[in-house]
Amino acid sequence: MTRTVPAAPAVSAALVAALVSALLALSVVTAPAAHAARANREVSIAGKEPKDNRFVVVGRVSPVPGRSINVRIQIMDCKRDLRCSSGWRLFGKARTNDKGRYRMKVRGPKDGYNRVYYRAHVVRTPKWQADVSREIYIHRVS
Repeated sequence: MTRTVPAAPAVSAALVAALVSALLALSVVTAPAAHAARANREVSIAGKEPKDNRFVVVGRVSPVPGRSINVRIQIMDCKRDLRCSSGWRLFGKARTNDKGRYRMKVRGPKDGYNRVYYRAHVVRTPKWQADVSREIYIHRVS
């Protein structure tokens, strides 16, 4: 009497292929969900001159973070008015209040420089993406 037994490698190969395809489909579905959790935020900036030759940078982070966060004020000094070749560097850190607003005293252009540019930067966190405000500048008149 002869018996026929199904080939074991063929059955296990089909089972392994089905398991691998199921795991790949599961990883594709869950991977982008963790990345999409970061929301956008906006940082605004404006300059004020409350007294002669005294300059202040003010702005707001929205949506309101709910707690006080650091806003990095960056500076760039330019000898010419346009096409500044120097890079951005950290000037100081300001903290937001409960309404998401910040304020910091800044300086005007150094001797030999025509303009000084400022911008605000908020770093990336697990919940929020990083953002940079537009740039503003203080121009030497004479």
